[in-house]
Amino acid sequence: MTFQYIYTLENRLKNPHKYMYSEFKGKNLIIKYRENRLKIISNLNLFSSKSLTNNQLLMLSYIDRITENNKFDIDSIEEMNQIVLFELINKLIKCLKYKLDKKTEILIFKIIQRFEVSKIFFEKYDKNLRKGINKDFSPKTYLHFSFCLCLANSYKRNNQFLSTLLKLNDLLISLEIDYMNTNYFYEIFELVLRYELNSIDKLLIDNGIKI
Repeated sequence: MTFQYIYTLENRLKNPHKYMYSEFKGKNLIIKYRENRLKIISNLNLFSSKSLTNNQLLMLSYIDRITENNKFDIDSIEEMNQIVLFELINKLIKCLKYKLDKKTEILIFKIIQRFEVSKIFFEKYDKNLRKGINKDFSPKTYLHFSFCLCLANSYKRNNQFLSTLLKLNDLLISLEIDYMNTNYFYEIFELVLRYELNSIDKLLIDNGIKI
């Protein structure tokens, strides 16, 4: 039986894959994962090789565009009855333009916890980011948090950032192409996939794994 990368085979917004860690499949899993990502990146291929020489700087150049008109006030969270997750994520992205401070990191980990529990987000949460209201079926929310994790990991390498990033990108790849019908979406998506793949390759090298 041919080994498949199963995590993108069906729509993961409709059918979340409730794994915490993927089943160990040795090098076959890594090979199929890389084939999966390289195929999507090749299909997108929106950037010239010259523009990709510094992927992190390219990502930073998108922050203002992503966070335009975002007025979310992190310091006022304790006074809020409800938090709109998409607005919070965009505020965190804005904070990550220059640094990863402790408050931003704590909030990122809270959002990670919410995703890892059910593998799906809710549109709104209480001020403690625990109780969710209305499942969020907007791919944009997942894409922006994926972008947020790339930025956070570029400041402070953390396997939890990378683990959740992989699952978010699995989810996004699993969606029908009509979900992603703007160049802006595709550009961000290609950037996060390239960042993720480069980070996994570095992790393999650090652990002496050759594919």
